[in-house]
Amino acid sequence: MDIQVRALERAAAMGYTVSPAGSENFPEVSSGKIYDFDGKPIPSYQRLYREDSGDTLAIHTDNYELRRYHDSFAALEKAIEQSGLDTRGLMTKTDFSHNGGRCFRSYLFPHIGVSLRNDDVISLQILALDSYDGSYASSVAAGGYRYICLNGCLFGRTIQQLKVKHVVGGELRYQNAVEKVVQAAEVFTQMQPRIERWSSRPIDVHDFKRLVTAMPQATDGLVDSMVAKYATEVTDQTLYGGWNLLTDWASHSKGTRQSQLDRDRRVAMLVESGAWKTIEG
Repeated sequence: MDIQVRALERAAAMGYTVSPAGSENFPEVSSGKIYDFDGKPIPSYQRLYREDSGDTLAIHTDNYELRRYHDSFAALEKAIEQSGLDTRGLMTKTDFSHNGGRCFRSYLFPHIGVSLRNDDVISLQILALDSYDGSYASSVAAGGYRYICLNGCLFGRTIQQLKVKHVVGGELRYQNAVEKVVQAAEVFTQMQPRIERWSSRPIDVHDFKRLVTAMPQATDGLVDSMVAKYATEVTDQTLYGGWNLLTDWASHSKGTRQSQLDRDRRVAMLVESGAWKTIEG
């Protein structure tokens, strides 16, 4: 119980709140025509704008289909509600950028978790990313949130990720795919035996270098940087310690929310690779 309380306190300090579904105040957005200097509508294009201020968020072609944040997240929340997942104390956090043109929403499940060493707890987390400005498609991914170091993570084949563009027919594909993400989240706790094995698998600097090199899109600069940190800063030189370093890099390196998800995905793919599982045993 003390572990759970401390975990919730850490989440609250990071801006997570317990709030009912549908309570988020999303900006109201509409689409309209674009006009030239003579007042004539420009064919095949539309403008997305905030209703409260009239600010333009993006210019799109007519192929773009507006799917409001409220509708996207309502579909996700409905799938969560119907899934049977333990939603007691469900916490959410929403961040906006670019005047509301981009939105990142996180759902944290305090009562679905993996207990590791001492008070090291990883809770199930579902991440939802959307935009009006076309910078990225609607994305949903499930993974974990490690309270002790505020690291996120995705888990390989057991965790799905979807990306659906704002185009005609996209809403139905989004709703169908969201259900697959939530179904994958139900097997989150099956990761605990694997993670426990990682803590008993020592790896030296050379082994860690081979692992980082096997990670998708690993550059020479990234490999050198991670190996140097592992050699000089990581006292727990096990597979578990290496994983902690990699998830810290994924969670806290500079970049957009989308780039963070991409880094999480790369670490998850490494965890499911033959190179990783050979050491894991």
